[in-house]
Amino acid sequence: MKKGILLFVLFFSASVVLSQSELANEIIEQRIELLLQDEGNENIDLTTLFDDLLNYLENPINLNYSALNDLQEFNLLTEIQVFELVRYREQYGLIYSSFELASIKYFTAETVKSIRPFISLNTEYSKPQKIKNVFKYGRHEVILREFRRIETTDAYNKDKPETDRFLGSSDRIYARYRFKYRKNVSAGITFEKDPGEQFISQRTNQPDFFSFHLQLKQDKFIRNFIVGDYQFQAGQGLTFWSGFGVRKSPFMATSIKRYGRGALAYTSSEENRFLRGSAITIGKDILNFTSFASYKKIDANRVFSTDSLETELGFSSIQTSGFHRTFNELLDQDAINELNYGGRLALALKKLKLGLTANKTSFDGDFIPNLQLYQNFQNSNNTWFNLGADYDLLLGPINIYGEIARSQNGAIAYINGLTAYLNSRFTLTIVNRNYPENFQALYANSFGEKGSNYNEVGTYIGTEFNPAKGVKLSGFYDLYNFKWVGYQHDAPSLGYEIGIGSEITINRSILFKLMYRSESKELNSSTTETTNRLSAQLVNQYRIQLDYKINDKLSGKNRLEYKEFSKDNTQETGILIYQDISYTISDKLKLIGRVAFFDTDGYNSRIYAYENDMRYQFTVPSYYDTGSKYYLIATYKPIKQIQIAVRWNQVYWNTERSIGSSPDSYLGFSKNEIKVQAIVKF
Repeated sequence: MKKGILLFVLFFSASVVLSQSELANEIIEQRIELLLQDEGNENIDLTTLFDDLLNYLENPINLNYSALNDLQEFNLLTEIQVFELVRYREQYGLIYSSFELASIKYFTAETVKSIRPFISLNTEYSKPQKIKNVFKYGRHEVILREFRRIETTDAYNKDKPETDRFLGSSDRIYARYRFKYRKNVSAGITFEKDPGEQFISQRTNQPDFFSFHLQLKQDKFIRNFIVGDYQFQAGQGLTFWSGFGVRKSPFMATSIKRYGRGALAYTSSEENRFLRGSAITIGKDILNFTSFASYKKIDANRVFSTDSLETELGFSSIQTSGFHRTFNELLDQDAINELNYGGRLALALKKLKLGLTANKTSFDGDFIPNLQLYQNFQNSNNTWFNLGADYDLLLGPINIYGEIARSQNGAIAYINGLTAYLNSRFTLTIVNRNYPENFQALYANSFGEKGSNYNEVGTYIGTEFNPAKGVKLSGFYDLYNFKWVGYQHDAPSLGYEIGIGSEITINRSILFKLMYRSESKELNSSTTETTNRLSAQLVNQYRIQLDYKINDKLSGKNRLEYKEFSKDNTQETGILIYQDISYTISDKLKLIGRVAFFDTDGYNSRIYAYENDMRYQFTVPSYYDTGSKYYLIATYKPIKQIQIAVRWNQVYWNTERSIGSSPDSYLGFSKNEIKVQAIVKF
């Protein structure tokens, strides 16, 4: 199998990339792929990020007249690039072309290329539309989507009692309406149900999941107002950060810094990390204050008296799966109420930004956790309080930033970072973090090795170097230490990770990528012993990728990835090879497809790979065992305002196996899935 894969990659080697007509979509897709390439989640929701980029595509930011805070929100530019842009405008006036933009300090040709679809250089100031004209110039969008796995399981057998099967159909159904006018007005509502769920929940008599919001933004005293569902992001995420946060990537090694945007409308369908209530920001560019409050029902594992199931004592943990398919899962739906409120005071000078954030979270039920030893320092009360201060300072070519936070038990955590733009070719980032084992912050989501910000000390170093035109080298080294016991390590442990990436643009049609990644961490030994001891787990990954453009209509991508896993007496290897093809048949019809072959010794050597999907869908599945995978996406636009897409996907394994997870599993060789989506804009 592996020899056949190597022959396959040699056969398909060819020459990228980017047709000018699709440059914007390519940039968006590449950015999301870099963010998601190793997340390992079948259905990651980056709708909010995708919405932002699409909004800039449809309403480009005018670099000649945009205010400092608007430029800082434009996340395709760094802090020092924004500063140099503003200084250039002050010294020389308006910018008239992309060539002039490339002459600004720290603006490389690659930078200009990556932002070109999302900016304008209009020399005439455009006044904001009056409120009465908002609906005239605003954009309406309706999305309808259905997903279904072709194979059925006994979990959907309606002949079985309701207590022994899923209550709903096997479809995943999604519907969304949104109205948006530039950055100023946003309103929308979203509905979704997962496979096995009822669209209208038996427990709540409401749609299984729905989300709604209304947001108004303006350059006046009341700067931002949201009612409904929203996210809140502050500082470096150590006190409060709801939503996706950037992780380690060999190709984005210096992009570790977080850019907190305060309160922003929630447009995703992930059912947990959002707020429901209202938020308001008042003040001016230099000094403003945000107040937010949220009250919503959340899923939790309920605890009942051993004497009677009718006597509820409290809850043992918060349930984050989002599934409500069975009576037992419905029992946990909307089990407790969460109250969340807080505020943030922000000062923004030309080279210095300071922020102070406070937040309190409480639940109306008694928290009765079943704590393991490694959770000994976790909060066992039903109230969390956190206070944090963050800073962002620009000293010439050096950007220093960080945050310090305190939890209600007195534990103090901090993260400090430095990004030095030594010249237009070389950038260095250093980030140091210290999260004590007793730090307790329910909504913390700062940079780190783990998803939770406690029991971790580490230092991260990332570099980016452009030695010649069309050549980019980047890499990182992250050394971390868990000073208390943790999940799968019954003693304090150490670990490190190395990532190296290289991008070589051969010409306007060929892009060549190389990646190496290695991680070593200490985990409980898998050998049978009475007392657990730690042993090193080592994972190495090697990747070769070639993107190419054959003509204006046809382009492709080849990837070969190899993975090594070793721990104790277990040695595994895995290999993945795929061929992507994108063919624009006409202005109305486009096809995207993949043929992939994989061969891994086991689940430990599984390989994650980003897959093309429909608009607003982001998929990074794992490839494991031995088999092949194919998918085809057809996108059709009968008229400008309507887009219809169909995605078919098949995974085939060489041997019969159990597919899926109990109770939604079956024996077979293949899995087939189909997805249909319609988008209407008016």
